[in-house]
Amino acid sequence: MLNTYSSWCMYPVLQKQLIATQKLLNKAKKNVKATGESKLEVPSSSSSSSHSGIGIAAQAFASTIASVFAADRVDHWRNDTEDTDECAKINKLASKALQTMLWFSDAELGIQDPFTRKAVLKFCEKMDWDACGQDVGGIKYKTKQNGEGLGREHAPAPPPTKRRKVAAVAPTSGLSLYLHGLHANGKLKQRVKTYVQCVLTSLQDNTNKTRFVVSGATSMKKIGQLCAFLTGNASSFQYHSQKGTNVKGSKIILRNEDQQLFLAGKAAAKKLLQKTKGAEFVEDKTVKIVQVFQGLCIGAQSGMQYDSELARNMNTVGKVVFQVPSSSSSLSSSSSSSSLEFALTVEGVVPMKCSEGKDLPCPRLVSTGAYNINEKTAYGQSLHRINSIMQGDRQGPGMYVGRGTSQAKINMMGQKHQSKQLCGPDGKIVYASLMHGDFDFGRTLALTYWNAKNVATAGPP
Repeated sequence: MLNTYSSWCMYPVLQKQLIATQKLLNKAKKNVKATGESKLEVPSSSSSSSHSGIGIAAQAFASTIASVFAADRVDHWRNDTEDTDECAKINKLASKALQTMLWFSDAELGIQDPFTRKAVLKFCEKMDWDACGQDVGGIKYKTKQNGEGLGREHAPAPPPTKRRKVAAVAPTSGLSLYLHGLHANGKLKQRVKTYVQCVLTSLQDNTNKTRFVVSGATSMKKIGQLCAFLTGNASSFQYHSQKGTNVKGSKIILRNEDQQLFLAGKAAAKKLLQKTKGAEFVEDKTVKIVQVFQGLCIGAQSGMQYDSELARNMNTVGKVVFQVPSSSSSLSSSSSSSSLEFALTVEGVVPMKCSEGKDLPCPRLVSTGAYNINEKTAYGQSLHRINSIMQGDRQGPGMYVGRGTSQAKINMMGQKHQSKQLCGPDGKIVYASLMHGDFDFGRTLALTYWNAKNVATAGPP
């Protein structure tokens, strides 16, 4: 006797058969796409002698019709049921199988007359698989890909493919050649595996300095957004590389003797080059920060080692400048010029493999000296508040704490860890001193990361 219990027994049987059918259809489809043919044989263990010589798509056609027809005729699983979710699963599997089957041409399915496909479509049209009067999705068998059931040859033509971009010609002179240096010598892919500690200094008041750490893979577009946020010229910041916008009119300028290069959005190129004769332009999102500051700390106490003398010269105040219209800043009232400028320099570029702070989200502000929970940036913002905003929805560093430690204490420990310096102003690594007698565990732990193998991962100069 057929009842609710027998419906439960039928669910796995129907689902298993439809899944097997779908696997066969997928195999046939993959073969057609690869070779243009569907005459691949099904392994003998899964095919009977009556199927000998029949293409895999034709066998998948027979399997699909048999599976769906059986589920349609023996209908107690959907009419005497207490679980419409199981019914919906079968509907979905059957719909997918029919959609895939109707993707094939008549010839591939072994159809030799003009009536069989029409009969199949009529059969699908009349199927009503709504359980107990409740809509569980119904059968959906027509798609654009299968030409609304008539076969893929009746499907609309795909949109024209986009023209492939022509590779940019490598620059031959100027500061753009300098930016291309790490790419040219094959070290860029390694050098981005670093952390970079930067200093942002106001050229209106050189006592205003802000230190922050970013990944070596950070684009100069994101650096521009970060500089605007840290100096109060932007009200928000998005850490995600594909989100956020630059302040209108802002740009990063590279200067060396009589040479000048602008890093900004592509739309600004024409205007900037017309205004400044002889200058160069490179789109900011195509340049990583390690291409601007080419150097690396190759030892815990080595300081910065540069790739060239020009690289050493570029890491001085005034060579790399973030410029923003003064009207966008809260500082504009104290400045008579039309724009504000902030010098960008680097104190250290540390291989990720040599850093203890691998779990710290970047970018992050770092303390200028001893930890102070109330520390503020040079522009009056709470250091920890800014770090919290820049962290966004990312997970902070994990910590081990003792039982009974208050949440306030845990938060303070996390803030302290997040604001620790990557290195000192001289590029030498800063570590926590943990003395035990005459032995310093902190120094020993920090130095364990510094070895030739780990330094080599960042492509040393």
